[in-house]
Amino acid sequence: MKFDREKNLKKSMEYFASGKFDDALELAQEILKYYPKDLQAMTFISIIKEVIGKKKESDALLGKVLEIDPNYPEAIYFSGIKAGKKGDYKKAAQLIQKAIDYQSKDAKKELSEYYQNLGSALWRLNLRFDAFKAWEKSLELNPEQKMAKEYLEKFSNEYGQPTAPTKAFDDFYAFQAMKIKEYLNKDNKNKFGDLDEANNVIKKIIDRWRIINKEVNLSELSTDEKIKIFKETEINF
Repeated sequence: MKFDREKNLKKSMEYFASGKFDDALELAQEILKYYPKDLQAMTFISIIKEVIGKKKESDALLGKVLEIDPNYPEAIYFSGIKAGKKGDYKKAAQLIQKAIDYQSKDAKKELSEYYQNLGSALWRLNLRFDAFKAWEKSLELNPEQKMAKEYLEKFSNEYGQPTAPTKAFDDFYAFQAMKIKEYLNKDNKNKFGDLDEANNVIKKIIDRWRIINKEVNLSELSTDEKIKIFKETEINF
């Protein structure tokens, strides 16, 4: 009987998903008897070994995969996950982004997962808006990506933006975003021409913000009331 590689791998993944790690490992390793350099199976075995606590074996096998193909996306992605677990979120983000670059654009489910974890690494690096973009991309690729949806809901403030360290910063960043958009729109631009222009605009926004805070206690107002004030506030750029 001909060995059915796809059936074997699918069953192995089903065992893994149900927590039957030994059964999953046995089936995945069987694939290597027929296909010794099957990168997908090797990467999956590395993942299983990581989960069951055989981290050195997992690292060694993952390293072997990347020796065979340094640009194999699933192995690069798992390397990023490993880096994140060690607290190296910068390296995690870099590796996951590299995995995204090398993954097939047709692999939407896989890419959705990559973007979801990229967002998590970026959030840990306090790159809040970049994290939101990654989670939004994750949902665009796969609307059923529960974690990305959960994070967007959990970490959104009253303005639909990423939560800031304090409520006061939530208000300021919302005001700043609104006024930057107004400034760019008046000249039909989508970005600042240079750093000096950006600094000048932001300085004027901050100066006007200080006046608002002296005149109004924003903490006592509803979101709609604050947005109304922000919209009605004029800045002479």
